[in-house]
Amino acid sequence: MKNSLFLSVAFVLIFISYTLIGQEVVDTPEAGVSAEEERAPGDAPPPIEITMLDLPGGDVEFMGQVNVSVGAFQLSAYEFTNRQAADLFNWAMMEGHLDPQLSRKSFLSYHGREFIKINTPATALIIPNTALLDVRWLEDNQPLPYITPFGAMVICNLLSIKEGLTPCYDLEALTWDRSADGYRLPTSAEFEWALRYTDNGMIPANRAPGIRDFDEHCWHLGNRFTTGKSTLGDMGSHLVGTRKVSDLGLYDMAGNMSEICWDRYQYGWYPEAGAQNPDGPVPPEDEVEKRFRVNLVTRGGSWNLPAGRLKTGAGGFILVDKYDAGVGFRLAKGTR
Repeated sequence: MKNSLFLSVAFVLIFISYTLIGQEVVDTPEAGVSAEEERAPGDAPPPIEITMLDLPGGDVEFMGQVNVSVGAFQLSAYEFTNRQAADLFNWAMMEGHLDPQLSRKSFLSYHGREFIKINTPATALIIPNTALLDVRWLEDNQPLPYITPFGAMVICNLLSIKEGLTPCYDLEALTWDRSADGYRLPTSAEFEWALRYTDNGMIPANRAPGIRDFDEHCWHLGNRFTTGKSTLGDMGSHLVGTRKVSDLGLYDMAGNMSEICWDRYQYGWYPEAGAQNPDGPVPPEDEVEKRFRVNLVTRGGSWNLPAGRLKTGAGGFILVDKYDAGVGFRLAKGTR
């Protein structure tokens, strides 16, 4: 009886093994599915590194109004991510460049001024028991949310110090040293030139990138809840670099996150025709505190806007010391 049972079990195991060996396992992504959508749950990709691209610059019709010129500069291929922020902040705290103490439990501050929201659901960064920042709730390669324009400048300066470059920003006066070789925010003109450039000419100001296959180029309100949405709460951003790349090698220039630019926002302002490297209206000469009450320009549109709002000539604005779930930034660099 025991021998018969043993033989029966052995036969079953042999049959199963033979059947599996004879099967061909096919793992082909469904046509048209993005890299983010085909990713298995929990199979997080490796953190994206900061990748600066050399761009030649050129002429652009600024917001569809006046022609200006942009010189050569560098621009990050990706929006700045959660993991990049956590790693940089941890380095800065260990090196004494950033105070690890929080002004409130849910904010990180720099010289007493809050610049990024943390430690709450739908934000990316937390401080666990190790006292070092980590990414929680969102994913490493999602764009960093809830960062103020001031905070974006803090990141630019810290990254410059880390790499032995000269910081661009005076964070007390909120001014830009144009002779510095460190990281900075792009100007609105630089961003628009890079957004509209294609190998076949510039995209018109009143159209959207990839207008005929828009969903393949941009994350927006109409497609942010597609399969593969890797967020919680009201965060509809997606992993950077999961839509089609532009002819310059840039990702998410339209959609995903509205991106902070250096220019101070002023309703109805346009540079003079033929201006070289315009960088916005002259900031006010009032006391320092008033500088934190001005708006900076945002460009590109975000996941929480309908596709029709992601036109190349459109823009928005945000206060220097405010944050938003749909506003992030990307790094620029280069002497102007």
